[in-house]
Amino acid sequence: MSLDVQVVAVALLAVGVIGFMKGAFGGGFAIIGIPLLALVMDPIAAGSLLAPLFVAMDVFALRYWRPRTWSRPDLLWLLPGLLAGGFAGAFLLPPGHRPAGGIPLAPTAPLLARVGGGGAGPGAPGARG
Repeated sequence: MSLDVQVVAVALLAVGVIGFMKGAFGGGFAIIGIPLLALVMDPIAAGSLLAPLFVAMDVFALRYWRPRTWSRPDLLWLLPGLLAGGFAGAFLLPPGHRPAGGIPLAPTAPLLARVGGGGAGPGAPGARG
């Protein structure tokens, strides 16, 4: 991969778009940065380059949006789909890729351990009623 002016310019644009989209619309729209960067480099390299950025942004977001601020009713409503989709994706992977399927499931264990003890209190962001 060569770092010519065009690649650097598109990479900076992709990072800016990711930052704006995650801040304004949430993480779902921010994924547009990978196809944008894939216009000037290999798609696997683009994903590998941007994956640490996504992780770092989420780590810094967790400093502000701690688990105690989450809406427990919404979390309990979303959790069955999260688990079903995660396990279905892990088991639908070809047999040679199954160990890699456990990687996305591993970070959910601490989250599931904390669900029973927390929830948004009155007046917290995301609290209802």
